[in-house]
Amino acid sequence: MESGPFSPFRLSDLIAFIAVIVALLSPFVAWWLTRRSQLNDQKRQTRQSIFSALMENRHMVESKETVRALNLIDVAFHDHQRVRYLWREYHSMITKPAFFENLIGLELRNQKLLELQTEMARVLGYNIDQFDVERIYAPNWLDEEQAIARHDRATRAAAMRASRETGAPQNLPKAQSSGPNPALYLMQYSAPQGSSGFGSIYLGNGVLGGGDAAGVRYEGTYHVIGDRLVISATMYVPAGGELATGFKAEESTSLPLNIELPLSFASGQEHTLTIGDQPLNIRFEKIKDL
Repeated sequence: MESGPFSPFRLSDLIAFIAVIVALLSPFVAWWLTRRSQLNDQKRQTRQSIFSALMENRHMVESKETVRALNLIDVAFHDHQRVRYLWREYHSMITKPAFFENLIGLELRNQKLLELQTEMARVLGYNIDQFDVERIYAPNWLDEEQAIARHDRATRAAAMRASRETGAPQNLPKAQSSGPNPALYLMQYSAPQGSSGFGSIYLGNGVLGGGDAAGVRYEGTYHVIGDRLVISATMYVPAGGELATGFKAEESTSLPLNIELPLSFASGQEHTLTIGDQPLNIRFEKIKDL
């Protein structure tokens, strides 16, 4: 008797065939499920790290950690349109000076950041609201530390701008020296009567040059004697310029600058120099090698 289409023989063949297919596909299916789980874990970890950085630094929204976190949002939350929409709105605020110039702009900026952080928390499954996000602990010492850091950054930036404007001297003799390697240094100086200022100088290959916030330029040379730098330079003071020592120039004036410094002059210590018969306390810090 002929076997029908669903005879025991043919059904058993079909079951065996399916079993073979399942056996062949099982490793791939298991790998795919594992890989998918790993990718989901990595995606959540990335989102978690971004959210954590924003929350940890919400008392200091211009920190490096906050900037890095914000710049990763479009990738990490690519499939959450609400998060990306709030980020675009916040980005449009922090890139416009108007939102930094008054209390209204500051409040609008802060409110938009709160909305962004709250939405990210919702995506991650945290049951918190804007009031939770807004709750920040920032002791006075931390505010003071941030203010010091901002002042230091502003001073360094001003010194860098001054160095670009004055530049290293171009036409001075290239005296060879066993002194410090060519580098740019930040100068911070103060006089006993309370006046202070900052500037930058270049030292390298026996040549000195630079300028400061008062518009004074420095040009000269140096050589090494033992463990000392012997500097012979000229200060060019513009008309109307006033030095921290109290000297005022009614017209463009050049003053000699002959001083000695230890080779380790930029190690954080303060030096007392004499400028035009007046004492001046000065501290050097290396900005970068050139």
